[in-house]
Amino acid sequence: MPDFQYRAVDGSGQSVSGVMAAMDETALESKLAEIGYFLLEAGEKGKAAAGGGKKRKKLKRRDVIDFCIQTEALLTAGVSLLETIKTLSKDAPNLYMREILSDVARNIEAGYSFYEAVSNHPAMFSEQMMSMIQAGEQSGSLPETFRELTRYLEWLDKLISDIKQATIYPSAVLIFLVIFITILFTFVVPRFITILVALNLDLPMPTRVVMGVSTFFVNTWWMWLIGAMGTPVAIRYLRRRLPRFALWYDLRKLHLPVFGELNLMFTLTRFSQNFATLFRSGIPIMQNLGLCEGLVGNKVMEKAVQEAKKDVQEGVTLSESFSKANFMPPIVLRMLAVGEATGDLGTALDNVAKYFNEEIPRRIKKIFGIMEPAVMLTLIIVVGFTALAIFMPILSLLGGLKK
Repeated sequence: MPDFQYRAVDGSGQSVSGVMAAMDETALESKLAEIGYFLLEAGEKGKAAAGGGKKRKKLKRRDVIDFCIQTEALLTAGVSLLETIKTLSKDAPNLYMREILSDVARNIEAGYSFYEAVSNHPAMFSEQMMSMIQAGEQSGSLPETFRELTRYLEWLDKLISDIKQATIYPSAVLIFLVIFITILFTFVVPRFITILVALNLDLPMPTRVVMGVSTFFVNTWWMWLIGAMGTPVAIRYLRRRLPRFALWYDLRKLHLPVFGELNLMFTLTRFSQNFATLFRSGIPIMQNLGLCEGLVGNKVMEKAVQEAKKDVQEGVTLSESFSKANFMPPIVLRMLAVGEATGDLGTALDNVAKYFNEEIPRRIKKIFGIMEPAVMLTLIIVVGFTALAIFMPILSLLGGLKK
């Protein structure tokens, strides 16, 4: 009897994985169902899980947003869930999405709940979406659930768009500076240096400095290239493999000069928006915190959420628990405390997210607004110093010829 590696979700929507012996995948699915698990994917141990050997396709966020908007509209109009999914599968913008929705419709017809049907398709339905769908299905409020999903996904789409717009020009300037300096010291300067050395001139200090920098670039450019390409890959690998490294690295990100505060803002807005969305959808606070662990994108914040889950279980408030984390801004703790006092935690965290949503693009523009003139000044200094270093010996030579 072969061993199967599997990934499944339990009754609370938590993702679980493990190894179990079974005759085949059908038998494995039955065994997991007996213990309250719903199978997502499986494969024989030592082999890739079903579909795991292929690169997982991705859907555009805009397509998922449109699906949520249309689903809410049809359900609100009184169209049944099955007919809604069938209608949207026919109008799907691409073949992959049509296949997913057709499979969801078939599973609903076969007697599965909507939550169970979408659980087979994590490429379109994230764990957060699945949990909200499960809560909405159980409470009979699926239209409201899809309204909240639309609101959340549009928030995420706008945030990413704002960040891209704020960084595209400064990033282009930085890239241009790096490319220009690399070409200057790797290709242009060495040609002039060869001529100056051939003339056997007494080279001044600026020229010797530029020669040294150019020689260093020519001899080590491949190291810089490997470092630039390999460092992000190595960091991603170590973060996945070594939890302690991941925690250390994410902590360093929060304490970076200039950008550390920006990283913290982005982490907090993700937590606040996700928590508020799940809270309004009726997800219990313990399950909500469990889901938010994997959505914050930072291991330091993830650890703080884990500690909060333990504290809340023991009767401690969320604001009191988060106050133990020394990186949490006072404004966030204050808003949380007000939300707990008024019994409207969802709105309080919405306000936190709204504050950071407005502050992040503004802070990015401010940072790059300072960096842009600094980059241009660096460019002027580098070009000016290099030109001086090249022309000083030439002018000295011309002066000697006149004498």
